[in-house]
Amino acid sequence: MSMRLADKDTVQLRFPVGTRVECNCGVWKAGTIVRHFYTQRDFDDGKCVPYQVRLDDGKLIFAPNDEDSVVRLLEQQPGGGGGRRRAKKAPVLPQGANEPSRFKVGDKVEVKISRNSEPGSPRGVEMISAHSIAGGRWVPAKVAALRYAQDDWCPGFYCAYAVHVHGDMTPDGIQYATPVREDDERCIRAAPVAPPPPPPRFEVGRRVECNGGQLGWRAGVVCEVWPEAPSGVRMPYRVDLDGGGTALIPHDEDLGIRAVHVVEWGAGHEAWDDAKGVEAA
Repeated sequence: MSMRLADKDTVQLRFPVGTRVECNCGVWKAGTIVRHFYTQRDFDDGKCVPYQVRLDDGKLIFAPNDEDSVVRLLEQQPGGGGGRRRAKKAPVLPQGANEPSRFKVGDKVEVKISRNSEPGSPRGVEMISAHSIAGGRWVPAKVAALRYAQDDWCPGFYCAYAVHVHGDMTPDGIQYATPVREDDERCIRAAPVAPPPPPPRFEVGRRVECNGGQLGWRAGVVCEVWPEAPSGVRMPYRVDLDGGGTALIPHDEDLGIRAVHVVEWGAGHEAWDDAKGVEAA
């Protein structure tokens, strides 16, 4: 949501309760302001929106921003009578939500999250906006969607992007989608170009053994080098295991991955690989 409930005493809204307005619902729909600083159970803690509006058809909605592109004063038809405008297509939303985006789905970016946001924690990451980044910090992310909307938003209201913020996921590894309000360099920018990773020791197709901890060493075949993990971090290898499943290998070291034919001997557990599948004499 776009406002902190604690700030309501310092915020001056444009329309008093009872004002006749139009709301951007894909087409402009007339209604009446019925409440200021509206909140509901599924909003983030301490968050509110400027207005709750009852449309002329009886439906209650809320306006997430106090902007003319979202809610505006109802213009009466010439000659009075209290009539309202004929429904027509709503204008382009702020920051060109209907225009080509700077980034596409899958692009790596950096986003500036608010100082109250904590990726991966119960608090999570608040909606990202150029207007709520004071004291925030830049974190890595990946673009997940363009022109993003949620079911509980006013129809026709979109954010420029949804992103997966690095490390912001459930304990089961499901990534949260965080809305980015504007396509604005102040809150979303291209990620810096990473230096090329070092060449891996094992090429795709090479048979290896992976350290499974208490499960012991498990054999498999390298199927990808430098894949990207769900967290956004690149790993040296992805391995198809002989018994089924795959494994991401976090470090290119013998402690975690080694050539498949390794013979351990002696008190020092020295090892070698003759690359032929037979022990060296």
